Amino acid sequence: MELQRYLERIKLSREQAWPPSQSALDAVVRAHLHSIAFENLDSRSGRPVLPSTRRAYDKIVTQRRGPLSAWPLLIAHGLMVLLPWHCRRLLL
Repeated sequence: MELQRYLERIKLSREQAWPPSQSALDAVVRAHLHSIAFENLDSRSGRPVLPSTRRAYDKIVTQRRGPLSAWPLLIAHGLMVLLPWHCRRLLL
């Protein structure tokens, strides 16, 4: 999983996401929400929806699809799974 590919997917430069700060976090969240549409194709087709950083990354970045939005608690599933990963990658 590559941070640069995720940033390109959400149309954000590394400079906008660095250094870690409230404004950088706001920019990442805003870019993610504006760049990635929610969908529920997996749940409708009977495929299991499992919370996993690698699966979320693959679906959102590699396949250029959106995260599950079928249930209110999972509306931001992709953001909630990828945001901690994104933050750890920026700090490395």
